Amino acid sequence: MQAKFSGRTEIDYLIGTAEQIPLETHAVNYVFANMCPHHVENPPEAIREMARVVQPGGRLVITDLEPHDFTFLREEHHDRWMGFARAARSPHPGNLHHPACMGARQAGRG
Repeated sequence: MQAKFSGRTEIDYLIGTAEQIPLETHAVNYVFANMCPHHVENPPEAIREMARVVQPGGRLVITDLEPHDFTFLREEHHDRWMGFARAARSPHPGNLHHPACMGARQAGRG
């Protein structure tokens, strides 16, 4: 990607992890994590980091797999988690509710 857009001066390339995003607090308006949490070692920490870099009033959108038993994905796609259950009663439909995520609160703010 860096080679493809090498002539673009408005793009900054950063290297980090989902659990340690190399951005200042409240640095962005939006974070969109599509099919990300099931690949990271520590989903709650990754979600807290995503929330940390979003400005107050910004949006954090996370999409991921529902629970499944396709264990071949651990090897073929390097999945660390076999999906996350939806909250039965949540003001935020689709919140991640899995033992790995229970420590992360909605938007990481409390």
